[in-house]
Amino acid sequence: MTTKQQQRINSIQSIEQTNMFTYYEARQFTEKIVAICDGILLRAGPYHKEGLYQTLLIHELAKLGIPTTRERVFNMVFKDSEGKDVFVGDNQSLRTDIELPTLKGILELKSSGNSTKDENIWQLRNYLEQRDDMTWGIVINFISKFGTRTSPKVQCDLVFPVNKEIFDREVAAARIREEQGISPVITSINTSCCGPEHNEGMIRGVHMTRIWTETMCSEDYPSQDSIVFDYDNAIHYNDVPYPGNGDGKFQTTIVESSAIKIDTEVTKAVISTEVKAEIKTLKKKRKKKKKDEKKMEWGKFLEEVDDCSHVTHAITQASYKLVHGTRETYGINGKRLKVAIEKSDSMPTIRRVNPKNWPESDITLFNTCLEIIKSHNLYYAFETVSDASSDSGSEVITTVTGN
Repeated sequence: MTTKQQQRINSIQSIEQTNMFTYYEARQFTEKIVAICDGILLRAGPYHKEGLYQTLLIHELAKLGIPTTRERVFNMVFKDSEGKDVFVGDNQSLRTDIELPTLKGILELKSSGNSTKDENIWQLRNYLEQRDDMTWGIVINFISKFGTRTSPKVQCDLVFPVNKEIFDREVAAARIREEQGISPVITSINTSCCGPEHNEGMIRGVHMTRIWTETMCSEDYPSQDSIVFDYDNAIHYNDVPYPGNGDGKFQTTIVESSAIKIDTEVTKAVISTEVKAEIKTLKKKRKKKKKDEKKMEWGKFLEEVDDCSHVTHAITQASYKLVHGTRETYGINGKRLKVAIEKSDSMPTIRRVNPKNWPESDITLFNTCLEIIKSHNLYYAFETVSDASSDSGSEVITTVTGN
């Protein structure tokens, strides 16, 4: 017995022992799924949610005696850089739509208005890569879209992971079918298609799962023009006006109504002194709150910034955010120290709010912060400090980009 004959016998035994679908069998089953889903689409109609089609498909599979598992959740296992398994949690679970445990297949359903996307194929491929007990899958897309040349239909994409071992087994199975007359004569074997030449699927030292894919579609759903009709085109009346038929359509009925005057007498409520005082206090609080919000309407950058490190950090961060963000103003609000950082000609400017009321200690603190920013060559350094006051009585300082 030659080596090739022995390998062939081993491959045949492997097929029988693993009870795995060959690609040929998976393809035949996909054709059945297309027929089943086509019947579901015809009887249920288009434009339903994915969950409804899922329920109906499970029902039809049960009638055929095929066990199913609905929406099984499982964790992802990731190989890290050292080749160790990392179990991913944190609610990042994966979930299949329908599993066929006895057939070792996964059915992923979609209900959309377009053809199946690549991301749907890759989603199923990733699921199969995580599951050693599943060897193939089908993406089933109920396409609901009427167009000039299109109608709803079902698109099924078979996804079949393959490596060197599976490739050899598929070749052996194909030769068996050839001998039995089930399939045509094999003319050539392309070993570069996921065969031995693919080096076990290794790319830059990482194992990559290859897949075989094939797309099958059902017949088109009847066109919209063959289902939706105009009543006026179906039944014609001989010179008799009828609603919806030309000039005989219902006219808009205008109903005139006269104004109704209702005389009411409102008795003014008597409010006690205590309630009046409470209302007055509440109004004062609301007025003060609005006044405080208006005073620093650009928003606080930090609550308390009366120490040097906080002020320095606040100024530099606010300047950076003004240049790279969408806001026009930031405010730094301390106990007495109030600073506004505003955008002017795409560059941040800084001004002291009410500089005449600043105590000497706050002015010293502020100048120290500017010196720190300059000496540390931070992202925004201050080029000039103007002693002149603006029209609003606020000192203006211009900032320029640093290193």
